[in-house]
Amino acid sequence: FKKADLTHAPPGVFDLVTANLTGAVLKRAAARLMGTVRSGGTLIISGILAGERDEVRRAFEVAEVVWEGGHGEWAALALKKR
Repeated sequence: FKKADLTHAPPGVFDLVTANLTGAVLKRAAARLMGTVRSGGTLIISGILAGERDEVRRAFEVAEVVWEGGHGEWAALALKKR
């Protein structure tokens, strides 16, 4: 388990990466986040307002949605890197 700041991501790739960030930050960092996930690995993103869900999803279109959840105005996605 490693905790890292997005601007100083640890070197390497991982089987599982989680990111609880705003939708705007997730969209800007989509390529960087996907770059930290091993092929076949999972990225879980949360902190997304329900109204931002579609825009954030488009930013991660290279990945397959394998789970989606939410609570009230919040949404979260689990994405499998192809």
